[in-house]
Amino acid sequence: MDLILEQRYISWSAPKRTTFVLTNNPDDGTNNVNSLDEAQRTRFMNYEVEWDPDAWAGWAEKEGLDGRCINFVLTYANELFGADAQGNRICNPRSFTMFTKMISGIKDWDDPDNLAFIRTISRGCFKDDHDRFGTMFTSFIRNKMHLLIQPKDMLLGGWDRVKKVLSETIFDQDGTWRSDLASLLERRFTTYVSVWLDSGDKTPISTVKDRIMEFMKFKSQDGKPLFNKDMYYHMIKTITSDHRSQTNKLLLEPEIAKYLA
Repeated sequence: MDLILEQRYISWSAPKRTTFVLTNNPDDGTNNVNSLDEAQRTRFMNYEVEWDPDAWAGWAEKEGLDGRCINFVLTYANELFGADAQGNRICNPRSFTMFTKMISGIKDWDDPDNLAFIRTISRGCFKDDHDRFGTMFTSFIRNKMHLLIQPKDMLLGGWDRVKKVLSETIFDQDGTWRSDLASLLERRFTTYVSVWLDSGDKTPISTVKDRIMEFMKFKSQDGKPLFNKDMYYHMIKTITSDHRSQTNKLLLEPEIAKYLA
């Protein structure tokens, strides 16, 4: 109370214009917490916050977490972290991060023994009586989502190889455009570029510009693009708004700038 009301405690005082931010688990019956009384509650601005998969993906990229697990989160975010009718969730970001670190050393997820071991680990990390997590993870492996090209390769890999891999991934054998895979790869690329720009890497921004232009120029055999307009808008807006001073050259390219016009 002294810290909140007076911004000091005994002989210690907070610097001027200090804002105290506190977090707590909700008092909704699912957590073992004490309730805030009215006197405490009315001394704060109170907000309910929600977990954001793209924000977590950015943090995970920065921390160097296994990209296969980032793919899994972005594919099944609602099912993993959304509450059912009784308010139960399979996992939270903390427990999933622990799970990620425990399985990242397993190289071959397709191996049946390794997959069974991963599912055993998941049962120790998550309260999931109906094995929904195991079902989703097995489906993720069966659909080869863990083998998708990683965003570092999308940005820095040779274009001929990257183009071939993206084309074979985003378009089925009959030429059908897979919007789910295109969206996932766009989000991974955008998140990685934002983290890369924060890292102090000396690779020039022209590398990002050239790769985005190569994405835009690509057309499938029947004239379909890799990403749709909404995906390009999200890509360019996110990259430029987070790093305005670094990305001015991007917006000098008319084909890129038009998405923010």
